Amino acid sequence: METVAFILLLMSLGKANSLVCYMCSSESGNSTCSVYPKSSKWELCNGQCQVWRLFSEVDDSVYMFERSCNSLCREGCTFLSDMEHRFVGCSTCCDTDFCNVGKHTAPSVSGRTLLLVIVSKLFL
Repeated sequence: METVAFILLLMSLGKANSLVCYMCSSESGNSTCSVYPKSSKWELCNGQCQVWRLFSEVDDSVYMFERSCNSLCREGCTFLSDMEHRFVGCSTCCDTDFCNVGKHTAPSVSGRTLLLVIVSKLFL
């Protein structure tokens, strides 16, 4: 009931400069945070809502997962130089209330990044 009252209050206030984001983190991809975002806590956010995960490119194992508010949210993936696990950190950003519900962020690879990955695999 409190959630409904809060949402109605937000709707009556209109869009100030904040939105509502789910907030949680875990150290696996099968946690309540990643699987059931609507059961997570939420907060007012003055930036963008974000979903971020750190996973192994080798076997897709998730090592960290987070839903949060980020004032400097940058969408995309960062490939880390751990050769054993080939870690990738990916982030998606959104700017509507409760929008950070996606289970996982998929790596969106630019043409330049793809070329760098292919060249590094051929010559390293």
